[in-house]
Amino acid sequence: MGNVDSQKASRFGVGYILVFNLLSGIQAVYLSGLLQKANLFATITITFFFVSVFFLVVSLFYKEKKNIPTAPAAKFYNVLAINLTTAGSWLGFFVALKYIEPAVVSALANAIGPMLTLFITVKIAKSDKLSRAEIFSAIGVFVCMLLMIRSTMNGTSALGNISRDHAIIGIGMAFLCGLSMVLNTIFSKRLNNQGVKPHSIMTFRFVLIVLVGVYIAGYDEIMATLHQYWLTLLIVAMLGNVLPLYILQVGISKVPPLVVSFALVLAPLFYFLSQQFSARIAFSAETLIFILCSLMFLSYGIIAKSKAKAMAEKALLAE
Repeated sequence: MGNVDSQKASRFGVGYILVFNLLSGIQAVYLSGLLQKANLFATITITFFFVSVFFLVVSLFYKEKKNIPTAPAAKFYNVLAINLTTAGSWLGFFVALKYIEPAVVSALANAIGPMLTLFITVKIAKSDKLSRAEIFSAIGVFVCMLLMIRSTMNGTSALGNISRDHAIIGIGMAFLCGLSMVLNTIFSKRLNNQGVKPHSIMTFRFVLIVLVGVYIAGYDEIMATLHQYWLTLLIVAMLGNVLPLYILQVGISKVPPLVVSFALVLAPLFYFLSQQFSARIAFSAETLIFILCSLMFLSYGIIAKSKAKAMAEKALLAE
């Protein structure tokens, strides 16, 4: 009976993560269109102000009711680092969505993880612990990434011909998003280890990005955008940020890390499917092929890493 319940919970967990992918894809495609007319930095400021206020209320409630430590328990440099990496990831994401295809943004951002792991392991750590399978996976992802960049630059992506400058900015910002997400995960774990709960991290992680947005957009532009789009951006904040993050956390709690990795790798495919409902974005066979190839290499790398970890644990137990 317990095994049946566990399998049922696992299926629900995978479902939650797939819903997270779907909501993220819908949000990205909608923002991609919205940012063609709304001010970029005013949109960022208002969206994450709403998100911060929501988590501040949640954090205050938990602090009162359950005496859970919040931001003051954290080391200052980790708080600063998570603000910097949060600003990098979301600024990169929003700017990239303004200029290039949403599915390509997601795929390029996802590709950074294996590339960064390979670089750190080989160049910085001077280690040879990577298996041939992991290296093969990283190289495969890198090739797919280059092909997507070529497609975007040549005008054969779903957005067709875009200016070279816009393509370069979009691609660069997608990479900034991916790099920042990898680093953000590291600092989030550090804060968790210091006793700071996820809802508290969410309360103060957007301070820098809101301040940057206010500085660049200016008061008048923010007020004008708020007047015109306040309800739209409130919905984006709640259904595109708060709800997906909650659903993701529930999903992660119900399935093993390996399953989580596989489910999250599918994100670019959900972005691609979501953008088929946008009149502004055409169907691109090239993008679909490159995404599927990238997913194949990423999945192969996850399996290889899992096997290597299992073998290392087995060897440790044998000793």
